[in-house]
Amino acid sequence: MQEKVGDEISCHEQLKQPPYEDDDYGDDMHIEVLDQSEVPTVRRYQHLQRLQREVGPQVQVPGFNFPIADEDAVELLEATVNLNEHVRNDYVSYLRAKKPYNVGIPNVFHTLFSDEAMYSYNYSGICNRGSKRKAMQRYSIFMDCMLDAWRDHGVDEASLKESIYQVIRNINGRKRNRKYFAKRREEDRRRKLTAGKD
Repeated sequence: MQEKVGDEISCHEQLKQPPYEDDDYGDDMHIEVLDQSEVPTVRRYQHLQRLQREVGPQVQVPGFNFPIADEDAVELLEATVNLNEHVRNDYVSYLRAKKPYNVGIPNVFHTLFSDEAMYSYNYSGICNRGSKRKAMQRYSIFMDCMLDAWRDHGVDEASLKESIYQVIRNINGRKRNRKYFAKRREEDRRRKLTAGKD
């Protein structure tokens, strides 16, 4: 169980009875606005040149910029982590550096993966509405690596599962939020055009 940080409550306290189904339209939505205007680029991992590992926030995963920008980059990261032990170690070190001990996974996940990168994923791969999703529980970058990085933070398989469900609910909530405000802006624009013709 993670501790409270300021006025925020950890994901474990928020999800005493987590709804273990990937419902994109759940009512228990925590919506937050994030500035994701900077679009990372992806470079292939340089196998021949090893960068010196640095401690703290300077830890990097050569060949990848975070937050991961899109689905293709997610798949590339997964494939590279599974094929190259050095990349895996760098990624685990990066995860460890990004998450302070008392901060919940949902509060740092957006620094690792953009919302847009995660639209095709959920924990189980099952979706009550819409097309089938890719199951995060089968990805090393979401399961094994995160457990290795944060086990000493008290993260185990059960709490990681809870956190991923919360992450996906947050992402879906922000997506609906963006669609709502985009629709409102379009309606306002049309009203102004109509008023200008009168």
